[in-house]
Formats: sequence, C-alpha cells, structure tokens
Amino acid sequence: MKLGKLNKKPVKYFFLIITLSSYKKFTFKDMNKWIKYRVLAYLDLKLISDFEGRSITQNKLGRMIYPDEFDIDLTERIRRSVIPCADSLLCFEGMEALYFQIRMT
Repeated sequence: MKLGKLNKKPVKYFFLIITLSSYKKFTFKDMNKWIKYRVLAYLDLKLISDFEGRSITQNKLGRMIYPDEFDIDLTERIRRSVIPCADSLLCFEGMEALYFQIRMT
C-alpha cells in the first residue's frame, strides 16, 4: 500500500484512555459507609419499586431499612446520607470506577 492511498474498507478505532488518577478509587472507608447506611438495601428497594412502577416515600424506606432505630429522623438520614451514597454508585462514573477497580485487582 502506497502512502496517501486510503483503504476502501472503513475502519473504526475505539480508544479508551484511562489513567489511574482519572477515576475514583473506592476504599474500605467508602465500603464501610455503604454498610453503615445500608446503601445496598436502599438500592434493592428503590430499583424494585422503580421497576414495578411504584413509589415509596423516604419515610417508608427509612422504616424498612432501619427497623431497629427509633431515636433519629429516618427520612433525614435517607435524604442526607443514603441517597447521595447510592447516587454516587449508580452514576456512570461510580460504576466505571468500580468496574476498573475490580479489573485492576
């Protein structure tokens, strides 16, 4: 093939350039926070309710996730702590970070 002559078949190139500093690394501290705030239980309930087309109030979610806690405002805990943690996991960057962190180990 001579220089300057183009190949007639289109070639698609997909490049994924990832550096170790380009994504968040989840630590044991992050995972302990997920456990403390029962983020996976929240995600289960939320994803199932969305799939079934039902809505669950934050108060009801709080009572279902924390049935043994009475001295705190569960709605406030769901709103301020659980939802931000869950959103950080479900966003594209969070999923990508988990995926690449698992692949690197």
